[in-house]
Amino acid sequence: MVLPIFRGCRLDGHLLGTHACPPEFLDDSDELNPIYVEWHSKDQYCLGWLVSVMSKDVAHAVVSAKFAHEAWRQIQ
Repeated sequence: MVLPIFRGCRLDGHLLGTHACPPEFLDDSDELNPIYVEWHSKDQYCLGWLVSVMSKDVAHAVVSAKFAHEAWRQIQ
């Protein structure tokens, strides 16, 4: 039931791990990669949404997940 919601928002790649994380920084620089910033923002939205709809017992099991696909894999 969750996956169709993420598909509808075109965010399913974050859950499935198919929308890979781009490099955090631009080549040979300390400058943040704007593509990473956008990706990370969407991924954290997905992770936060997943955790917010879980029971406390299930949410406790994914507390160590840093990315949406990690949490998704743990609850599958």
